[in-house]
Amino acid sequence: MNKRKNSNHDSFFRHSEGINISVVITVPILVLIAACGAVLILYSSVKYGLAITHDSVAYMYAAESLLSGKGMQYFGYESPFVQWPPLFSLLLAGLRALDADLIYVTSYINAVIYAFIILISGLWVLKSTGRGSFAIMASLALLASIPLYYIFRYMWSESLFIFFTLLFFVSMGNHINRTNTKTPLHKANIRAGYIRKPSLKNLIMSSVFTALACLTRYMGITLIITGVLILLLFQKKKWFTRLAETILFGVISSLPTFAWIIRNYILTETLTGGRVPSQKSLAENIELFFDTVALWIAPVYSQKLSYLILGILTLLSIIIFIISKSGMFLKYDLGDYTKIVDNANNIIILLIFTITYSIYIIFSVTTVSIDSINNRLLSPIYPSLVLLAIFTIGNCLE
Repeated sequence: MNKRKNSNHDSFFRHSEGINISVVITVPILVLIAACGAVLILYSSVKYGLAITHDSVAYMYAAESLLSGKGMQYFGYESPFVQWPPLFSLLLAGLRALDADLIYVTSYINAVIYAFIILISGLWVLKSTGRGSFAIMASLALLASIPLYYIFRYMWSESLFIFFTLLFFVSMGNHINRTNTKTPLHKANIRAGYIRKPSLKNLIMSSVFTALACLTRYMGITLIITGVLILLLFQKKKWFTRLAETILFGVISSLPTFAWIIRNYILTETLTGGRVPSQKSLAENIELFFDTVALWIAPVYSQKLSYLILGILTLLSIIIFIISKSGMFLKYDLGDYTKIVDNANNIIILLIFTITYSIYIIFSVTTVSIDSINNRLLSPIYPSLVLLAIFTIGNCLE
């Protein structure tokens, strides 16, 4: 028994040492890639500032009207600012209070956010897989992303929303990957004398990041749905514990936006402003969705290949999650098994968010008249698809 325990100990520390070596080599490369992302945004926007649209003007006007003492107002005609949540306009108001040129300064903010998205994604992959090559691949995929570059060239709130969404992925993944007494991994950890103690810190962090995402874009509700499903259905804990964590997450993440929506209703008798019915059918929007995502994967003449890749990725993600949760990988060393299960948890978080967000967007554009499905609307799922692919490939190679 002691011999087996020592073997597991040695295996775990060999795994940890491998990660440390990989960190020394990989982290500077990830920082360089992130810096390239910041330079890319600055190079394309610093001379004239970020590109602006109708939404950009609305954000800036709400910030200016708040500072003038009129409250957050919509531009063009006197009415309360209700079409969007307040966080991005509050950020602009804070910058304007410092006498900053909003269009110019926001280009630097977008550059910094883009760099952090690239860096944090790479570090998360490195920590979860222990493979520096995978971390670099993930960061490069985000650096070379046309949808993300397009978003970060504009004064839009999507950049901030994607950042908070990524932080939600990481913190929720850290929370779920804390072991409990009903997982096969817990028994293996006991044999090795290595226990990761459960903590509410990551749960509260994921709740806060979700709340901030909801205050940035109303579509942040997809993060609330994702978190609730994960906490309630994909934890091997007692039902009472799962329910308590789900309630805690739901209250913290939704309360600020709920208060904002009540304010909207008091002022306008609408929850998020008036909306007109959509002119596009469900079938048209589904086709637009898959056409847009397919172009991220392969050229327009290879759409069938894109659909095949998406289908295989989804199927493999589900299979890997089911197998890892069944304990079939317990024959592996402790470090390898820990990595496989952690990656499987990350996979299910990314998969549920991607599906939830996609359904939400298709439903929204089918019921109300907003922008047609395009790179802007679907940009939040680009990082999740990249990370989903990396984690899935990583577990397949294990």
